[in-house]
Formats: sequence, structure tokens, C-alpha cells
Amino acid sequence: MSEATPFRAASDAGAIMGISALSVTDGRALGSLRTNEWFPLASAENLIIGTAVVDAVRVGQLRWDDLVPGVQFDPDSASHELYPHLWGQSELELRDIVEMAVGALDHHCALALAAPLGGWDALQRRVRELFGEINISPASGESVARLDTMATIVRSIALGHRRAPRLWRPLVAGMVRQVYQAEDIPAHLVLNVQGGLEASAIDIGILGDVATDNLVAYAVAAKEASNPARLLAVYETMEEVVRDLYREHIAETPPGRIELTQINR
Repeated sequence: MSEATPFRAASDAGAIMGISALSVTDGRALGSLRTNEWFPLASAENLIIGTAVVDAVRVGQLRWDDLVPGVQFDPDSASHELYPHLWGQSELELRDIVEMAVGALDHHCALALAAPLGGWDALQRRVRELFGEINISPASGESVARLDTMATIVRSIALGHRRAPRLWRPLVAGMVRQVYQAEDIPAHLVLNVQGGLEASAIDIGILGDVATDNLVAYAVAAKEASNPARLLAVYETMEEVVRDLYREHIAETPPGRIELTQINR
């Protein structure tokens, strides 16, 4: 990656950018830039909420086939297109709500998951017990987390799926629905969730074949863009960062590009 690439587009948009990438196998840092800063989660908060539900199923507090009543759907999400067979039903199994919250980035489905967990205070406590400092809010756009925390969460998803695929299947199935279209990266080698607000953007995911051990957990984000009209260029920069991670650590023939660990400003 050109050393100027990850900074110029963010600078032009007046944005602050960060990168955190980890080897799933041993937790080794593969890329770091402002990893201890807080970034808005936007729709990526749904992945955090889904992870909390997985933990509740793991300990026996909930079951995947539990029926959750009073479910509503976010008309601004992709749930109608991705899950037409579930759209409009007022009672769904827990596994379906988790997958829709993650796969369709449906905020209303994410809100419905708080009640089975005991409400938002209980959800916040569980998330902090699992991952430390993180703020989840029912108000759209107010959830925030440190970038290194997000990379750690994605790594835990990859490790959890490796150990207990049936337990993690609804969450990972939602990540699979997010078809990542980027030059040089096969879509099936990226499981991710993206989110964006008027002045921020985030992409978190897993790179690699989840049936193997060679996986990268990553979180790339930008915030405080004073020129939101240029945020599209920031998204393209984030895509370039993910592409470089793929080329350096996943592709069979790495092109000898610079290590992202060199980028630490």
C-alpha cells in the first residue's frame, strides 16, 4: 500500500482514520493506526448485540429456537430484499432475528434483541463483561467503541465459530449476507459488516476461508469528516486497506507490499 493512500482521502474529507488488524490464530497485530481511539459503530453495533445473544445462548440463558414476539422491521434496511420470507412476521425465532439484524443491518431487529437479554442495561453489562469498555445505545448513531475492541470482537467471532460452528451460525450467516465486492478479493473470503453515518464510516470483518486457520480480523474506520461529500473516497480508502490486508496475509502469492504494522501515526 502506498504510504500516502490511507491518509490522503481521509485528510481531504477532514476525517480521522484508524486501522486495527489481528491474526485470528495468535492475536498478533498485523496493522495499527489509532487503535485506542473511539469510533462510531453505526450499523456495526448490530454485530455487538448479536455477539451478546450468542453468549446468552452459550450459557443456557437463551435458546436459538426461542420465539420473540412483537418483532418489527426497519423499512430503511435491506431486510425486505434479503429476507422476504420473514418480512412482516411479528414473531420470529431468536436465530432469525440475529441473522437479520446482522445480515440486513436492520436496526429494529437489533432493538428487539435487547428484551430477551433483560433490557439495554443488562445488554450493556454483558458486552462490557465480555469485551471491556464499549458503549451500546438504543438511539441510532450513538453507539461507540475503541477500534482495537472491535478487532478483538471479530477475532472472538472467528475463534468461536471454529470451536462451535452451530452456536455461532446465525451470527456468521448474517456476516455472509454482506457480500463484499472489491477488486482482487473473492467475495467468499470476506465476512463483514459495514456501517456509516453522515460524518463517519466503519468496516469490520474476517478475511480468509473460515474453514482454515489463516484468518485476519480487522476493523477500519473514519470519523469526524468535516466534508461528508468526500466520505465516498474514505470508503474507497478503507477498501484499499482491506485489500492490502488480503494481499499481505491471505493471498497465496503476496506481492511484497509494505506491512501495515509500519503505518503507525
